[in-house]
Amino acid sequence: MEVNRQQQETGHLETDTDIISAMGAVEEEPVNGPSAHNEIVQRWTPILNKSLKKEDKAMLLKEYAPFHNIPAMVPPKLNPELSAAVSEPVKKRDIIIEYRQKNVAAALAAVGRGLESFMFYNKVEGIKRFNDAAKILCDLLHSETQSRRALIANIINKELKDSLQGSPDAFLFGEGLTENSGF
Repeated sequence: MEVNRQQQETGHLETDTDIISAMGAVEEEPVNGPSAHNEIVQRWTPILNKSLKKEDKAMLLKEYAPFHNIPAMVPPKLNPELSAAVSEPVKKRDIIIEYRQKNVAAALAAVGRGLESFMFYNKVEGIKRFNDAAKILCDLLHSETQSRRALIANIINKELKDSLQGSPDAFLFGEGLTENSGF
């Protein structure tokens, strides 16, 4: 099939409908779920924006230890032989990932205990446990956002680093980044 130069430059080429179909649907708008109930929004938003208080998080992680009969919920430790063989930055990164795994394990334990409450006990206890799982996951989401910001901030030149103070919203460093920086 011969393609003229203008079609190549504009990208307007006829394509096989099977190929177009194989590429999948075009998303017109970002996919968002339904709105959350206001009671949920009021409880989760502060955690998503500012994190859990350290003592609250410690209490949740202690309360929701992994189930003893599901050993795969416990994050594995780095083998001592490998710990001796890798650099400090690699060890530090592994500790951070292990900590995130502990958060996920605690959220899973809260969900599991919530399911057990619904199955055998009462609805109120189940809702409490599911909400505790949500708190842990909200805090993890906040923590991951802060980690991403730190990763990017560490590789940006010093003159631009001061402009990276905006709070995350739809964008990692806030929507007004261009106006507040030399980008």
